[in-house]
Amino acid sequence: MLARVTAKVTGSVQHESYYGRPLYAVRPERADGSLGRTFLAVDTVGCALGDEVMVARVPSLARTVLRAERAPVRSLILGILDEHPG
Repeated sequence: MLARVTAKVTGSVQHESYYGRPLYAVRPERADGSLGRTFLAVDTVGCALGDEVMVARVPSLARTVLRAERAPVRSLILGILDEHPG
């Protein structure tokens, strides 16, 4: 899914699988121009605030990519869009 990075999320306490991995709030952008509900995603590509990104929301994929079987991660930022398709 395509989403916009809206905020960087920090916390004083976090699960060990998040160490060294930026966590962002992202908001899905639908094809009709409407916006979905904001959710959290772990950055794997080095995105920045305001970037339009490709997000995968598959828990098993997140655990595989992060190499952490017990990671409480559902969503990953997997790419940054240079141009919007369509």
